[in-house]
Amino acid sequence: MAVPGAFRGGPRTGFTLIEMIVVIVVLGLAMTIVLGHGRQYSPRLSLSAARTEVIGALRAARGAAIGQDRTVEMRLSAEGRLSGNGPPVTLGDSVPVGCDERGVAPRMLSVAFLADGSARIDGAARDGEICLGASGLRTRIAIDWFTGRVHAT
Repeated sequence: MAVPGAFRGGPRTGFTLIEMIVVIVVLGLAMTIVLGHGRQYSPRLSLSAARTEVIGALRAARGAAIGQDRTVEMRLSAEGRLSGNGPPVTLGDSVPVGCDERGVAPRMLSVAFLADGSARIDGAARDGEICLGASGLRTRIAIDWFTGRVHAT
């Protein structure tokens, strides 16, 4: 006669409680090591993202000037703020503006896109250049005054 709950012969299946606890502890340690390093910061990626934002905002301002048949002005401050009557953009604190071959020379840069698509840099009909720098890295954005074309150099 069989007793309910009694052990039946044959191989056991599944995991023991000890095995499950060991696996959970090992996974916890692995997660602690992986997540313990925190968020990785890349100056190159930060600079690339800032360049992309500035180029996009300047191109949008040029498009608005042509599409709305009016002058759109954008000002880029040394602190990394892009303002004016075009789309607003704020760069990260680690991206100073206006660097040159000698280092960083912060100043305000003004770009006005006219209805015909041309650009005026600091009020003059000349080609312009914006330099962004972070952690010893630099990237330049060129603006052609005649066509208003904005591109990375």
